[in-house]
Amino acid sequence: MAFTRITEEELALRGATTLPDAPTIPANQLKQEFDAPAKEVVAPAVNHLMEELEDYPAAASIGAEAPEGRTGRNIQAVLEDISKSSCSQIYRNGVTGAAGAEIRIPASYEENDDRITTNSLVIPFSDYKSNGTPYSFKSLEVNNGYVNITLAEAVSNVTIGVAIFN
Repeated sequence: MAFTRITEEELALRGATTLPDAPTIPANQLKQEFDAPAKEVVAPAVNHLMEELEDYPAAASIGAEAPEGRTGRNIQAVLEDISKSSCSQIYRNGVTGAAGAEIRIPASYEENDDRITTNSLVIPFSDYKSNGTPYSFKSLEVNNGYVNITLAEAVSNVTIGVAIFN
C-alpha cells in the first residue's frame, strides 16, 4: 500500500498563484484564494492520510529498522518476527522509588529459565497510573544477569517488569 501524496497539479489548480499579478477581486475573495490550497487540498489530503495510517495494511508501508537480532524492513514485518518469539515476563511487585531510582530485576527465573541473550528484545512495563497511562522509564540496561530499569518518575507500590522476547 502506497500512501496518497499531494501533487503539484492539485496545488496548481487553487490559490493565489492562479490570480493575476494585480488582483482585481475584493479583499475577502482574495483571502479565500490564499486559504484555498490549505482548505481544499492540504487538509483533505492530511485527513485521508490519517485514514490510511489507521487502516490495517499501513504498518506494512511504514519503514523500520529492525532491533538487533530481528528481521524486517517495515513495522509489520518486525512485529511478525517478534510474534514468532517466545515471550516471558519477569517482574517485581510493590516497587517504591523516587525519579532516577534504579530497579533491578533478575534476567531469568529458574522455573522458566528464559534467559536474556544478545538477540533478546526487552520491553519494560508497569502498572497504570490513575489517569490510565503507564509509568515511564528513563533507561533500561541488561547487565550481569539483571535488567536495570531507571525510573523517570516516582512510583509507590507499583508492579514493574520486563517482557523478554527470544
